[in-house]
Amino acid sequence: MKPVIRHRLVIDSVEITGDTVQVKAHCACGGWTCDLPVVPVSSDWRFQVRDAYRQHHKKNLRLRRSSIDAALNKLLERVEAINRNERLTHRVTAVVLFGSCLTDKEHPGDVDIAVDLAFRFPPDSPAYDEVREKMIQRWQPQFYSSFDWIDWPWRKVRQLIRARSRMLSIHEICELKPRKARYRVLYGDPAEIAAKLGYQPLPNPNFKQ
Repeated sequence: MKPVIRHRLVIDSVEITGDTVQVKAHCACGGWTCDLPVVPVSSDWRFQVRDAYRQHHKKNLRLRRSSIDAALNKLLERVEAINRNERLTHRVTAVVLFGSCLTDKEHPGDVDIAVDLAFRFPPDSPAYDEVREKMIQRWQPQFYSSFDWIDWPWRKVRQLIRARSRMLSIHEICELKPRKARYRVLYGDPAEIAAKLGYQPLPNPNFKQ
């Protein structure tokens, strides 16, 4: 019997010098390593590492359509829960599906999701500051820079949307516009999403606004 291959992103080291960062990481399967060159300190290095890891991971995935549908249903349940949770600084205004899941491929590489978030409270208001501090107390994140401290609540809500699902790849809706990527609305107002991107979505007979 072949051993089960476990895919998991492992951050080996993060070296910060002044305003630059050097990141080394690997996959628990042993088939991928990452030595991210020095970049300006910001939350972006996390996304760079994760995107590189997902490129490795999706090459080893053989997703079934039934598994994808189940994952999307759970994602939308999490979105509804997030939007009901007033202890979070942001709410989800849109969720769209794009990428290989919209093709006829029997086994798509991964599930590309683009989301749009909005502040639940004005970002300079006492209500926002109070909720953010309570979130920090609850999850006790580690901040590497002032950039991390500023945008951590937004990143945390993105994490809650993904919920450690290995097949989901979370993006921002604004990433679709320059690529003119085809998309299907799963959550949100299709007209508002189309106005933001400048083109219409694919029809979705199962969509409920």
